[in-house]
Amino acid sequence: MKTGRAKVWNLRAGWGSWLGLDQGQFLSIALGIFLISILYRVIRRSPRRWWFYFWLISLPIASSLFFFSRWLWTHVPQIRAACGEDPGLTASLEQMVQRAGQTIPPERMFWMGAAKRPQG
Repeated sequence: MKTGRAKVWNLRAGWGSWLGLDQGQFLSIALGIFLISILYRVIRRSPRRWWFYFWLISLPIASSLFFFSRWLWTHVPQIRAACGEDPGLTASLEQMVQRAGQTIPPERMFWMGAAKRPQG
């Protein structure tokens, strides 16, 4: 029986790589506080009609998100069936799935093309 310490990976990432995450969280929190403060101001000023004002504001926001998502999906590479893309990969995926005791037909296996998508 082996005893000893588990191998710990020594990842040397500088603080700069963590700064991007911190900036994103800071911006999300700041934006949330700003929007909630606007909500409270509107509720305090107009307690009966605040929901109507936010409904009016939500219409252009929802429509712009709808059209942006349509634009985004037209520019994202399409997902294709894996059997037409790489038959060897499809065969190895079938073997792996059978070892797990499952069955997935090849026409239900898809090639995402994640390497072709822009990163970042």
